[in-house]
Amino acid sequence: MPMNPERLPLLALLIAAVFLAGIAVRDLMARRWMGGMRVGAIALIALALAFVGGTRLGRKEPPRITRLHGLVPSNPDVRPSDSVGTQLVLGGVTIAMAGQDRCVLAFEGAPFLTLDSLRSGVLLTCRVAIPDDGRGPIAWRRPSPAAWISQNVIFTESQGVRSSRPNPHSLALRQGKDELLRVVHLAPGRVEIQGALWSGNGGDGQIIDLRQGIRWPGGSISKGPVDLTQQGPGMIDLERNGSIRIVPE
Repeated sequence: MPMNPERLPLLALLIAAVFLAGIAVRDLMARRWMGGMRVGAIALIALALAFVGGTRLGRKEPPRITRLHGLVPSNPDVRPSDSVGTQLVLGGVTIAMAGQDRCVLAFEGAPFLTLDSLRSGVLLTCRVAIPDDGRGPIAWRRPSPAAWISQNVIFTESQGVRSSRPNPHSLALRQGKDELLRVVHLAPGRVEIQGALWSGNGGDGQIIDLRQGIRWPGGSISKGPVDLTQQGPGMIDLERNGSIRIVPE
């Protein structure tokens, strides 16, 4: 089983502590008291750092839970019968599809986003990702989900992630100055989403980026309209060959 990359620095500290301890013992046996004591003190510091780091790495904070009501339409005067089908605005890509009150998005057949009650109060189910922009402070740390949302119940999984409800129509998740997700219920049957979502479980997942267009492993769509209405109702599936299609449920 491969080692968790986050434990490599701790392993290096332990190896260094053992190596230095050997040098300290050798110096003390040779009656080089000052040198042996200095090296021994450094070995003890390295061992203490490894112990503290291992304790913090193994500690998992309990998730913070936030329950939010359904997102009501910002323009409720637009009746569902007046709109043409369902529209999802994902990262500036407007996807038109056959009218339905529940919409599921999937990657290679595995759902990563579910929107319920598109005609009234939107309920969101997904995992929110921290986008991998290549600017993280620790290069060897793998990206991971920041939060899990189930029917608008938010379980935050990463430190510093906070949810907010700017108004009755929208939901947002932030980590410091970075906005991880924003969902706005524009009108009955029309929802806008900006952010990054997590497809899969644990560290084996993939990031679906909904910021500047839609980007997923194997494909991307630039900002603009995409018409899927002729394919009928069903699940929107993003495929690794770069295509997007409706799969009947």
